[in-house]
Amino acid sequence: MSKNKTTDNDKRFRRIVADFKAIKGAKVQVGYFLEEIATIAAHNEYGTEIDGKVHSPERSFLRSTFDNRKAHYRKLAIKYMDRIINGTLTVKGLLMLLGLRMTNDYSS
Repeated sequence: MSKNKTTDNDKRFRRIVADFKAIKGAKVQVGYFLEEIATIAAHNEYGTEIDGKVHSPERSFLRSTFDNRKAHYRKLAIKYMDRIINGTLTVKGLLMLLGLRMTNDYSS
């Protein structure tokens, strides 16, 4: 009986799994975070009402941009998966790239 030994020299899979575990629960946050600017953005996004009367109409730019570009963001994530696999991009790096792309889309 011969003894065959299989050795896993490819550590990519373990690295990728560890990379995903490290970002468990991570979120891509895009928007306006300074209170004054966030208030103006919220008024534009949802509109405002005073005493049940419309003061300014809803002019969605965050939700509508995300809804219109959602498929593009998914394709972009898939496009970069090969870089995660070959080790030239981390999962955290991908999330940062997506966040930058979203920020650019919201600003244009």
